[in-house]
Formats: sequence, structure tokens, C-alpha cells
Amino acid sequence: MQNNKRQISGYLLTILFVFYFASTNFFKHTHIDENNRLIVHSHPFSSESNHQHHTASFQLIDKLSGFVAGLIILGMSLLAISELSSCLTVSRGEHVRTVAFLTSCFSRPPPKI
Repeated sequence: MQNNKRQISGYLLTILFVFYFASTNFFKHTHIDENNRLIVHSHPFSSESNHQHHTASFQLIDKLSGFVAGLIILGMSLLAISELSSCLTVSRGEHVRTVAFLTSCFSRPPPKI
């Protein structure tokens, strides 16, 4: 049952990523705001209609983009720390602490012929 939930959540996250990737890469367009600044962003829209955004919409898009970027940086940092900490073990049996690297975290050299 646990494995089934993990598999379903993996499929759902993959589908979510594909839709997010498609919406950010295939629907880019530009707008010029009141201050003559060019704003480039992406979201699904009808190419036939000339749609507009309010200033509050641009601010919301900016805040959401910053929030998502921050979450990505935080997640990648936590993942890197987790991977590094799994490669280090501290042996406390001795008076002096020593840090030993586990060989399973590093690839072996090629075989000698």
C-alpha cells in the first residue's frame, strides 16, 4: 500500500512538472507597462486575443516567481546538505573525533588492465 501511494505521487508530481514546464516554456509573451518597461512572462493564453494585465497582476507574478525560486534554492540546498551528511560519519568511540568518508558515496576508479 505504501509503495502504491509513492508510485501514484510520483506520477502526479511528474505530470505537474510537465504542465509547469510547458506553461513556462511554450507560452512566453511580452507586455509594456505604464512606465514603458518591457515585461516578459509566460502563461497559457489565446494567441488571437490581445490580453492585458493590471499592475497588480505583474506584481503578483513577480512575487510568485521570487517565492518559487526561493523554494527551489532552499530545496536544492537541503538536498545537498542531506547528501553530504549521509557521506560523513562521526566515530565517537575515540577521545578525538575523526571523520571517516564512506566509500559508497564515491565512485571507484576504473579497473586496471
